[in-house]
Amino acid sequence: MIPSRTWKKVGPEAAERVRQLLARLGTSDEKLSGVGEAWRVRVEGSVFTQYASGTLVFTGGEGPRLVHIVDEVSRIITDARGPVGRDCLIGLDESGKSEVLGSLVLAAAIVPRTLLDRVEALVGSADTKETHPLEYWDGLHRRLLDLRGAGLGWDMELCAPSEIDAENLNVIMDRGYERLLRRIPPLRAPGRCRVTLDDYGVRGPLTAFLATLRDSGAEVIVREKADEDSMEVRAASVLARWRRAEEMRQIDADYSLPGAPVGTGGPADSRTAPWLKAWRETGKPWPPVVRKKWKNLKKAL
Repeated sequence: MIPSRTWKKVGPEAAERVRQLLARLGTSDEKLSGVGEAWRVRVEGSVFTQYASGTLVFTGGEGPRLVHIVDEVSRIITDARGPVGRDCLIGLDESGKSEVLGSLVLAAAIVPRTLLDRVEALVGSADTKETHPLEYWDGLHRRLLDLRGAGLGWDMELCAPSEIDAENLNVIMDRGYERLLRRIPPLRAPGRCRVTLDDYGVRGPLTAFLATLRDSGAEVIVREKADEDSMEVRAASVLARWRRAEEMRQIDADYSLPGAPVGTGGPADSRTAPWLKAWRETGKPWPPVVRKKWKNLKKAL
């Protein structure tokens, strides 16, 4: 079974080349059925949909011919983006920034250039903006684990609720990301590396450290929504969400109340808010997994 795939920021020229490729393979055009769709093509029982926004979506399918088609589509899009000029691609992203329970997880994914296409095949269609059960993140994590022997690497920093209660969140993230970057062996040769960070409002010492990396020869990219088209950032996002989901499973095992599971820890979660109210009604002190000074705690209550 070939999993679904999503390619972001596919330019008009690359999109047209993909459509021409599919046409040569004897595919059939489908009637447009969604808002913003530019074209839909059915091939081997699967559908490719190009959106006016530049997103191309493949529904998934099976069969050796379809494997070849997906590989060719990916090659066209990758070629259109131009060559990757660095040997080591380092992506940074987080999970748990606005939640009221559990740690903030910062993750760094270290992707050799030779593995970039394989990483994209694994996490390119991952939906990192929505809440999913742990099993979803477990599945993606297992797929990434298969590439560790080929050179894929990662590292993480967990920022505890007590730390978040005591310090400005952006400052905590700045320090955590700098610690992560200082531990990454390939950055001892910065000229071989590209560092891409999903921008949350980088400031202070981390800005200075990134400038030092840039002056030493590294390519440094800081931009919002970097996980949309940077596969190393997308991989870091998946890993951070997997690690946080693991932690929340343990928190639920330790602190759930009768008829009141902990949930995901988000202030709008239909389980977390009732759990917070149920815990408060017990009269017990808040457990250490709660961000006690977090404004989202007040919103949830």
